[in-house]
Amino acid sequence: MPIEAEWGISPGSSIPTFNLGGVIVSVPICMDATYFETFRMARFAGADIVAIPSANPEPYNLWYALRGIWPRVQESQVYGIGASMVGQFAGQEFTGRSALLAPLELSPGGDGILAQTMTSDREDVVFAEFDLSLLYKLRAEEPLRFNLSLYRKYLPGLYR
Repeated sequence: MPIEAEWGISPGSSIPTFNLGGVIVSVPICMDATYFETFRMARFAGADIVAIPSANPEPYNLWYALRGIWPRVQESQVYGIGASMVGQFAGQEFTGRSALLAPLELSPGGDGILAQTMTSDREDVVFAEFDLSLLYKLRAEEPLRFNLSLYRKYLPGLYR
């Protein structure tokens, strides 16, 4: 979005992680959530939670929303925090449904959603518990299978 450049926002060159009280968290921004590679890199960097702040200046669309954090959480076996900016800012209207997400196997409804806002156009608060012991158990019992030798061959800067 051209206005992002005016705000001083530019593409990054790494996926940093942060240790928050023993929990490893990664925070890629906005559209980075639509690419599986972003979450894969965060997972390889040790992330247990990936938080995605987003600001979509368009009417809410479920199908556009589904291209983002939800499938990435399922592919990477991490918990996800989707924090959507809503309301007016810089002359634009922003919409989105914030959510706390988990692998399907760890969500009570089997849908990967632990909590989600009811609307896409008003501020709301959601909360849920992330049980890291269940996440680690899932990872041990059903490990993801990655072809690291192939990734390292074609993407050496990402996979060392």
